[in-house]
Amino acid sequence: MDLLFGNKTINTFMLVQWLSTKSQILLLPTFYKIRKLINNTLKSNIAKKFSIENVEEAIEYYKQNMTEGKIIIEGWSEEK
Repeated sequence: MDLLFGNKTINTFMLVQWLSTKSQILLLPTFYKIRKLINNTLKSNIAKKFSIENVEEAIEYYKQNMTEGKIIIEGWSEEK
C-alpha cells in the first residue's frame, strides 16, 4: 500500500544497456574494482544445492532456513 499511496517509484537499471554505451577502455577501472570485490564483498553464501527434480524440497528448505544463504537449483535448462 505504501508503494501505491506513498508517492514511491520503481526504477530499473539494465546493466547490458549501460555497458553498451561505455568504452571498454573506460570500463577497465570499474572491472578492476569489481574483480577485487568478487571474492569477499560481493560473495554470496550458498546454503545448499538441490536438483531440479527436488525443487519443492528446495523451496521448503529455503522457507525454513532463509538466513542461512542462497539455495542453488541444479539441472535447469531452457529448452527451445
